[in-house]
Amino acid sequence: SGYYVERFVRYILSTQDRETASRFGEVLRRYSEGDDMRTYAQELLAEGRAEGREEGTLRTQVEMVENLLREGASWSLIERVTGLDEAQFDVLKARVQRLNP
Repeated sequence: SGYYVERFVRYILSTQDRETASRFGEVLRRYSEGDDMRTYAQELLAEGRAEGREEGTLRTQVEMVENLLREGASWSLIERVTGLDEAQFDVLKARVQRLNP
């Protein structure tokens, strides 16, 4: 992995203007001085987990409504049970589909 890091750094330094390369160096120094990189990685991981939970919740809501519809439930019942009307469900379903094309 060190090989690829070195290649990446060399690429940045050789293809970017002096100011960008300098800022890149500052960022590298800042993250290499302590636990900042670990902290940043933890932030990214937590963000990914939160997004995954949200996606799971949305997917579950869509599946629940679809199951109710398959069982012949009316939209008035679905709205009372889930709090979603048909238009809101359509928006939610489209959002879930965009998350996983």
